[in-house]
Amino acid sequence: NLEITLEQAAHGFDTTIRVPSWDQCEVCDGSGAKAGTAPVKCGTCGGVGEVIQQQMFLRIRTTCPDCRGRGSKVETPCEECHGVGKVRKLNKWTVNIPAGVDTGMQIRDRGKGETGEPGAPPGDLYVTIQVKPHEFFRRDGLDVYCQVPMSYPQACLGAEITVPTVDGEDTLRIPRSTPSGKVFTLNGKGISSVNGRGKGDQHVQVIVEVPKSLTTEEEDLIRKLAELQDGKVGEDKGFLRNFLDSLHL
Repeated sequence: NLEITLEQAAHGFDTTIRVPSWDQCEVCDGSGAKAGTAPVKCGTCGGVGEVIQQQMFLRIRTTCPDCRGRGSKVETPCEECHGVGKVRKLNKWTVNIPAGVDTGMQIRDRGKGETGEPGAPPGDLYVTIQVKPHEFFRRDGLDVYCQVPMSYPQACLGAEITVPTVDGEDTLRIPRSTPSGKVFTLNGKGISSVNGRGKGDQHVQVIVEVPKSLTTEEEDLIRKLAELQDGKVGEDKGFLRNFLDSLHL
């Protein structure tokens, strides 16, 4: 398992991982026998690796319990691997993580798995990806979602604001009279497909940011604005009032 960031998943990268595995013993070349000696033919199965058990009229062929299917036994075990033919090591492998990977995807690296039996090739290494949650972006497939604040004057008068993307900063044009919660789409600013076919979009939801504190001058200006808009602070003259009036309340 390999945990990576959203930015790493978006761009791809090379990383070095440490994988514990069984490697062929270099002292005995995987035979398990001490230097100068060699495994001998198993006396139980005659070197076949299997034995036949007779049960009534049935003949059942099973793996030899004495040599475990090898057909030979080590009488003088190697001092390095104790007759196993393998030693435990911590291997370092460089793995290429392609752009566009997502949680649950597996990367296969041939020949970097466990050592096979004598004469057999090694297995493969599978790296399972886990993308960590991001504090700002949310990913859905190839698309990326985020929220950015804008001020009330920007929402009313329009503005150009800078928004972060997985590829760096970009400029978003806010038109006049933009309501809080409106979603804009930045085409092609999402995640690249892992197979290189296309790229997602980034969806930016703008939220009007309300100041936590106001100066006396700012408060006076807001009250003046409310008067100019034919309303009073604390009294709703908009949609809710019209709705209640339609119900004769």
